[in-house]
Amino acid sequence: MAILANIPRNSTRGNSQGRGGGHGATWLPPLADAFLDHPELKITWVTFDHLVKQPETDHDGNQSFVRLPKPHDKLNLLLNQHLTRRILRRVLRDLQPDVVHAWGTEWMYASVLQDLRIPKILSVQGCLTTFNKVWETSWVHRRLEREEPRRFREADVITCESAWSAEQVNGIVPNLDVRVVDYGVHPSFYQISWNPDADHPVVAYSGSIDRRKGMDILFDALELLPNRPWTLKIFGHGPMEPELRARNLPQVEWMGTLRWQEMQQHLSKAWALVIPTRADTGPTVVKEARVIGLPVIGTRNGGLRDYIRNRENGYIVDPLEPAGLASALSELMQSRENCIKLGNQHHSEDRDAFAPTLSASKFSSIYQEICAR
Repeated sequence: MAILANIPRNSTRGNSQGRGGGHGATWLPPLADAFLDHPELKITWVTFDHLVKQPETDHDGNQSFVRLPKPHDKLNLLLNQHLTRRILRRVLRDLQPDVVHAWGTEWMYASVLQDLRIPKILSVQGCLTTFNKVWETSWVHRRLEREEPRRFREADVITCESAWSAEQVNGIVPNLDVRVVDYGVHPSFYQISWNPDADHPVVAYSGSIDRRKGMDILFDALELLPNRPWTLKIFGHGPMEPELRARNLPQVEWMGTLRWQEMQQHLSKAWALVIPTRADTGPTVVKEARVIGLPVIGTRNGGLRDYIRNRENGYIVDPLEPAGLASALSELMQSRENCIKLGNQHHSEDRDAFAPTLSASKFSSIYQEICAR
């Protein structure tokens, strides 16, 4: 196996610290750790890393990690990703893998699929064609969006982390071999005990501060609740942050992007999580919250529609508009006991569904199947 993905070498063996620790694709380090229990696979991870000046390789069990100097992103894109394609072709020629597995259409790794004549897998991390319909994007995202249908066609198998994501892919290019494989939650979240702080009721939001995530609707909903007895804590940064900060709403705390250890401490005391997203393949934070035990308020606009059972372990706001979101927040936050009741429902089931060991087993089966073809 050659897996082409953004995985920092210092994030494996349980060392990942999430986005606050510089690890963007948070589902990849626990997947690599879970692959250690699959000796039937010989895996080489190939990563572009701006921290290295020349190629570096090291080994861990049945896995190797190749780090390559990273070309300039915008220059590479203007050159039709020729720089990264040329480097990846050379590396893959030396490796001679049986299968190539590229992660993400928003990165440069999938560009090499067009040059290969061996079995190819593409894992969707974010569906750019859908995302770009609901927020103002840069020319980089629009350029990558134009290439996305081609990347889908070049893969023999596409994996998505949710049925919602699979539906987006099939809507862009029908009749592809699309599989749903939930991308797992880091094991450290399984060790957190949930104990909502009775004296300081908190609703948490974690993610980018932008329109795609519905942050404008969330703040409109807060304005409908001027006397709410709870605080919204916001974890993350994004382009809408200055605009939303300027609204000066009470009971809002801006926490920034934290390392997992700090983030987990806050989540362990929060009463609930809110994610009013307009489009999301996951998101991972909903899985993390459900592994800990928090009830979640979300939408049908993403994979979270399958994680949240309306009025069982959270609320689905549909249609997504301020009054409905405000109503769901008020109803859920009536009492600590109400939050605990909803959070406990389906908790064990969700913990099982989001285990990285399950993701590794499903990928192993796909690898062996596609080789047998």
